[in-house]
Amino acid sequence: MQSNMRKKGFTLVELLAVIVVLAIIALIAVPIVLNSVESSQRGAFEATLRSIKSAAEFYRSREELNESLNECRYFSFTKDVEEETKINEKIYVPLKQLKLKGSIPTDGEIEICSDNIFITASDGKYSGVSDGNDFIVVE
Repeated sequence: MQSNMRKKGFTLVELLAVIVVLAIIALIAVPIVLNSVESSQRGAFEATLRSIKSAAEFYRSREELNESLNECRYFSFTKDVEEETKINEKIYVPLKQLKLKGSIPTDGEIEICSDNIFITASDGKYSGVSDGNDFIVVE
């Protein structure tokens, strides 16, 4: 008597075919996901720069109304000053006076003068510069 019963399950060839298909999908999807993450991190840094610029413009407007912006003021992301301090002929003001929201860069400086705002900033991965109008961000 021969049995008509077959064992149920997948053959080795079928399993290998599924693994190859999954590997191909991963090869296509991983770069797309990584590019998306990279793009969003860069966008977040650019948004941080725009937020800093807005805070600097608000500070400049407030100081001009009080007629106290006679000299350029500097805000440093690395120098931790508690009060207005003159360092190398620059007047550094505590960063908290800008009332920044969100993440703050780890390096760089903001120069606020009556006619211009210049920002250099870095978060370790990206660096950015603003001359008052445009932002240039590099990795």
